[in-house]
Amino acid sequence: MRLLASNAIPFAIAVAAGSFAPSAEADDVSIPVTLTSAGPKAFKVRLADGAVLPCDSKENTLLFEGKLEPGASVRSTSKRGIVCIQQTYDDFPETGWNIGSINNGTECHLGGTAKKPRWICVQRPYIDVALQSKSPANG
Repeated sequence: MRLLASNAIPFAIAVAAGSFAPSAEADDVSIPVTLTSAGPKAFKVRLADGAVLPCDSKENTLLFEGKLEPGASVRSTSKRGIVCIQQTYDDFPETGWNIGSINNGTECHLGGTAKKPRWICVQRPYIDVALQSKSPANG
């Protein structure tokens, strides 16, 4: 199968989301989820249980949609073990939704040695994400 440039990103997202999703046998998954605003301004956030972008897709279960003030947190529980997170930024806090991200609690960092670097990933029993109101595109 040959991927066109326009299909490469959605295909990569679908493959990545599928590879992180819990197995069908994991019916009793209950993972705590915490989103915290690092500010400096308020913004909107959308949290959904599921692995489909955008987060308000009918394939997901919406857990929270609302304003997050600086320093505030939203807590919920994922029954699927994987969540979709979207947010606005301070330049357009009411309407400027980002593309979103999928998170299953896996944290990775570069380890190993300088000659043999490798990714070390740990599956956490929770999902904890700090969000900022400043858009990464605006530095």
